[in-house]
Amino acid sequence: MNEIETNLVINESDSFKDVLYKINHTFGEKIQNLNFGMEKLLKNGIYIVKENNTIIYIGKATSRTFLERLAGHFDVREAGGFNNVIKKISKDLGYKEYSADGLLEAWKKANQFNIIFLEFNQTSSMIPMWEKRLIEHFLPLYNNIWALSEYGLQQGQIVLVTGLSKSKSRKVKVTKASFKRDHVKGHLINEKSGSLQKTEVNFHMNQIIKIIEEPTRHF
Repeated sequence: MNEIETNLVINESDSFKDVLYKINHTFGEKIQNLNFGMEKLLKNGIYIVKENNTIIYIGKATSRTFLERLAGHFDVREAGGFNNVIKKISKDLGYKEYSADGLLEAWKKANQFNIIFLEFNQTSSMIPMWEKRLIEHFLPLYNNIWALSEYGLQQGQIVLVTGLSKSKSRKVKVTKASFKRDHVKGHLINEKSGSLQKTEVNFHMNQIIKIIEEPTRHF
C-alpha cells in the first residue's frame, strides 16, 4: 500500500496564514498505519496529532527524529518518562493515573488518531518558534496550556514587572498565560505616553511585583 502524503514542507517564504492553511487542509495518516520502514519518520520537524480532524497535540522533534519521539509518546510502561499524552488520555478514559490497564486502553485509542508531519526548509532553530506559535493558536487539548486564572490574574490587568529592561520595573498590560508553565504574556506600557507597545513580552510570575490596576469593565 502506498504511503499517504502527510509530510508538509514549510518554506521560508510561507506566512503563518500559509502554514495554517496547509495544516487545516491535511487530514493526516492514521497512527496505527505508521511503520519503522517509513523514511519520513527519520526526519525532524513538528508533528500534529488530530482526532476527528481536531488538533489535540502538537510536538517537536529536533534532537530526535519523529520515530524516536513517537516511540516515547506510545510507551505504555507506568514508569515511561515521555508518555504524558498517553497518561492524560488514560485519565480521560476514567482510569487512575499510571494504571497499566488505562495506559493500554489509551494506547489503543491513540492509534486511531491521525498525524501530520511538518518539515522545514529552514534552520532547525526555527522549529521551537513554530511549535510555540502553533500551540498558542490551536490550544490543543493534550498540550500543557495554562490559564491566567490559575495564577490569580485576569486579562487586562496592569501589573508592575521587574527584569524586563534596564529600569527597575515596568508596567505591563496582561494579555494571556504562556504555554510555558508559570509564564505570562502582556504588552509593555510606554512610560511617557501610556500607550501599549505592539510587541508582546513574556515573563515569569515571580517577576510580578504587584497588580496596580484591574481591567476596565463595560456595562
